Amino acid sequence: MKTLRKTPLKLTDTKAESCTFDSRMEILHDLPFFRNLSHEEMHNINKVFSDTKYDLGDVIYREGEKSTRLCVIASGSVKLIKQNLDGKEILTDILKQGEFFGNMDPSGETFYVETAIAQVSSCIMKINSEQFRSILEKYPTASLKVLDIMSKRLKESQERIKQLSANSVENRIAYTILKLGEKLGVENDLGLLIQIPLTRYDIAGMTGTTPETASRIISKFKEVGLIKTGRKWTVITNISELEKKI
Repeated sequence: MKTLRKTPLKLTDTKAESCTFDSRMEILHDLPFFRNLSHEEMHNINKVFSDTKYDLGDVIYREGEKSTRLCVIASGSVKLIKQNLDGKEILTDILKQGEFFGNMDPSGETFYVETAIAQVSSCIMKINSEQFRSILEKYPTASLKVLDIMSKRLKESQERIKQLSANSVENRIAYTILKLGEKLGVENDLGLLIQIPLTRYDIAGMTGTTPETASRIISKFKEVGLIKTGRKWTVITNISELEKKI
């Protein structure tokens, strides 16, 4: 199958205006634990957050470091990676604008369980554990939402372990591509474009297989018209048929 040389990805540099007070306000207010707060309350919370710009490949924090901050993506995207027992890096998730990561434990007595890296130029808002704890103590509804989110993430982690142990590699790759399409997909003239740089090494890491196996299965999906790929990009061209691979 002919591979398109020109990438359909639309990745732009993060401009300073993407981290304005107003844009930060909108993103923070849309977080699940802040949605029920008033505009005035959010105005005060917004002032507590700092923001930092990261270039492509910059490390935001490393696995094993003391977990001291909750982070929110104001613009750009972030990938989370872990080291396996062989010391190899495994991609565990890709996060987009508006998503949060890092420390949600207000006690601050934990360590980061993954390394966070800017996948494109990104603006990241941050709040330290002590400040976040003060906010949760002041707004009990936000505190309850945080508990719900932590419980949900634990269930998602358990589901991921189940996927890796019970399903075939082909099932896992189809599932992962569909989930990325659901989360990051943008319709274009080719199909549903996963609007983020994505390599076969990334797919292999997320599905617990080798790059060689991931490459073979992705090539198979291409041959039967389920997806199209190029250098670091993937387009889902037949969602219904790809779902049958799960």
